[in-house]
Formats: sequence, C-alpha cells, structure tokens
Amino acid sequence: MLPHKASSKECACCGSLNTERPDQATFICLSCGNRDNADSNAAKVLKKRLIHYIKENAFAKSKTRKSILKRKKKLADRTDTSIKTRDKERAVLTS
Repeated sequence: MLPHKASSKECACCGSLNTERPDQATFICLSCGNRDNADSNAAKVLKKRLIHYIKENAFAKSKTRKSILKRKKKLADRTDTSIKTRDKERAVLTS
C-alpha cells in the first residue's frame, strides 16, 4: 500500500515538512518558497512516492524456473524421507 501520511504537508519540490497552509487551497513551503495549490502539491508528492514504491518493490528479482524446480525437488525428497522413516517405525512397532 502506498503511504499517504502527511502528503498534504510535504513539499513536492524539496520534501520538507516545514510548510504552511494559510487557507484550504494554498500550500506554501517555508524551506524552498514553493507556492502551489494544496491538492496539486499533494498529488505531486503521491506521484513521487508511487514512482519510488514501484522502483523498490514491483520489479524485485523473480524466481527462475530452475530455482522453483530445485525447491520442489527438495520438498519432495523431504517428503519421501519422512514417509520411509514412518514406514520403518511402523514395521518396528508391528514386529
């Protein structure tokens, strides 16, 4: 989920939270002097966050077919071993 906290308080130009909203529609950054419509500024902040989120998470290295097959084989080997162990234990108990 995209973090939306403080998007209306963060400056889209410099990222500062040192901002002022003299009225509902006006956004002023006290750090860099950016003046913008508050909704427009918040949309720009969310756009930057979304781009960062996509770059960080969406294109994570995917598993290759080979690594998936290795994992499945390992799981099958473990299952076979546990079945053989169970069968040996049953044979000992019934003898």
